[in-house]
Amino acid sequence: MCVYLFRRVNNMVKVEKNIKQPSHKTRPYKYPWDTLKVGDSFLMKNQHSPYSMLVAYNKKLPTEKRIQITTRFEGKGRRVWRIK
Repeated sequence: MCVYLFRRVNNMVKVEKNIKQPSHKTRPYKYPWDTLKVGDSFLMKNQHSPYSMLVAYNKKLPTEKRIQITTRFEGKGRRVWRIK
């Protein structure tokens, strides 16, 4: 049986105060989820479903602020409406 002994040394780590945190660089959303109001819509140029991207966006929000959408094919694209 191996026994590991750890010795705690308080002077090994220096605590510093009033150091600014680095800013988080976030890339902009591909679709305008953050600016859509209920009833607003936009046209996607491709035929791909936006639901997986919406799930990723909604995970960052509290439950009461999550949005819901509905989609319909329109010409060569897909129209996306915010419904909640």
